[in-house]
Amino acid sequence: MNINTAFPSKYLKVADLDDKKIRLTIATVEMEKVDTKKPEQPVLYFRGQKKGLVLNVTNKNTLCKIYGEETDAWAGQPIVLAPKETEYQGDVVPCIRLEKPAAAQTEKKPLPPAADVPDDEIPF
Repeated sequence: MNINTAFPSKYLKVADLDDKKIRLTIATVEMEKVDTKKPEQPVLYFRGQKKGLVLNVTNKNTLCKIYGEETDAWAGQPIVLAPKETEYQGDVVPCIRLEKPAAAQTEKKPLPPAADVPDDEIPF
């Protein structure tokens, strides 16, 4: 038995990524009471996923850099969840970091050789 299954959570943990980067589409951001000792925190939800990601300052800053500060504009946008490590209270611990997705790979047609294009015409 994987011991992490004994402690289910409605929020994503780094163990949920199974040591792989995952590309998801943002659905919404909701303010929720995650910890009874803290004020509400923003939680990022994804299309087709039940668990949300509680946003920390680092991941919030990444999203703002990529998509701007208006959370409504994040809906429908792709994002990559990546398993990483960070220093926390003197220890190195696993964490989830957000990354900008790579540009879509598109097949490009090669340009014709220069000899096939007359000098006075633009080839498009």
